Amino acid sequence: MSVKFKMTDVTKSYKDGKETKVVLKNANLEVRAGEFVAIVGPSGSGKSTFLAIAGALLSATSGSVAIGVERIDAYSQAQRTDLRMRKIGFVFQSAQLLPYLTVLEQLQVITEIGKGKDKKAQTAKARHLLTALGLTDHHQYPASLSGGEKQRVSIGRALMNNPDVILADEPTASLDATRGYQVVQVLAEEVHRHQKAAIMVTHDERVLPLVDRIVRIENGSLHEVKRS
Repeated sequence: MSVKFKMTDVTKSYKDGKETKVVLKNANLEVRAGEFVAIVGPSGSGKSTFLAIAGALLSATSGSVAIGVERIDAYSQAQRTDLRMRKIGFVFQSAQLLPYLTVLEQLQVITEIGKGKDKKAQTAKARHLLTALGLTDHHQYPASLSGGEKQRVSIGRALMNNPDVILADEPTASLDATRGYQVVQVLAEEVHRHQKAAIMVTHDERVLPLVDRIVRIENGSLHEVKRS
C-alpha cells in the first residue's frame, strides 16, 4: 500500500512571553492507503495542533509533512490552500452544512469551487456517494436530517475531491452513542472502499474498535498503542 500521509520529526513551539512552549515534539506518523488511524489523548495534549499541521492549516516549527508525494512544509499559504482543495477532505465536529442547500448541493458546491471539472460527472459522483452513504433522498435540506445523517453528508462532501487524506475532528462529539458509532463505521467503510488514508482525532473510546491503528498523544509526543 502506498503512503498517503507522512509526518517526520515535526516539532511545533510557541513563544509565551520569555518562555518557549513546545506543543508537538519530534512527532512521526505514517498512514498508508486504506488505513484508518485514531489519535487519542487528554485535552491540551496537542491533538488540535497536530490536526492543523496535518491539514496544512498551520506550519510546523521544524520537521516535514507530506501528503501523497507532495512535501508541504515549505509551501506558501496559497499553495496550502490549493493543496487542501486537491488532496485533503475534512470531517468536522459538527457537519457545518449550509442550511439553504439540499443534500446534493452540499456536495456539488465542492465542484463549484474546483476548476476544470466535468459538472455532469461530478453530480453523478455526488449522487453515487450519497446513495452509498445511505442517503437516498438527495433533495432534503439539513433541517430535516438527523445528526447522524448530517455527518454522513459531511463524509460524502469530504470524499468529493477524491482526496489522498481524510481528517476527522471529533466527528461523534455532537452525536449519541449509537449514531456516533454508525457514523464512524460508515467512515471506516468508505476509507477502506476508496483506499484513502484517514486520521481521526477522538475522545470517544467506543468507536476505537472500528479503526486500524490507535496513536496516543501526550505532552506533544506520539506513541502507537499496541492492541491485544
